[in-house]
Amino acid sequence: MTCQPNRYPEPAQQHCEDDPHIDPDGYRVGRGKPPKYTQFKPGQSGNPGGKRKNEESCHDLLKEEMDRLIAIRENGKTITLSKRKAFVKAVVNGAIQGNPSDEKILLRFIKSDEKPRKNGSLQIIKVDSEDEIPDC
Repeated sequence: MTCQPNRYPEPAQQHCEDDPHIDPDGYRVGRGKPPKYTQFKPGQSGNPGGKRKNEESCHDLLKEEMDRLIAIRENGKTITLSKRKAFVKAVVNGAIQGNPSDEKILLRFIKSDEKPRKNGSLQIIKVDSEDEIPDC
């Protein structure tokens, strides 16, 4: 391997006042070192307008509200849970008590996971007690 001369030699150090690459204070201007008078002043932003904030969607606002914690009394004890859990608890308890609107809400959540019946057929099974109801 032969020793080749450097293709990009370093410029000779000049301490002349006429050199445009040297600031009067001895600050050397070059790549990544802009002249002092063009640099941002302390406290001045390079992007004064900044990035625009994304407007929150209705879904995001609802999620944030449903995740907030509330305190409720249950069996004489105060418990803390999210509004989402309190809503589910209220709907289930209302459906158990026979509230038709709560039953509709609960069935929508339960039935949304189920697949439709094959051929749209309805099957009626007679049973004597709840224990005899088969899993469909």
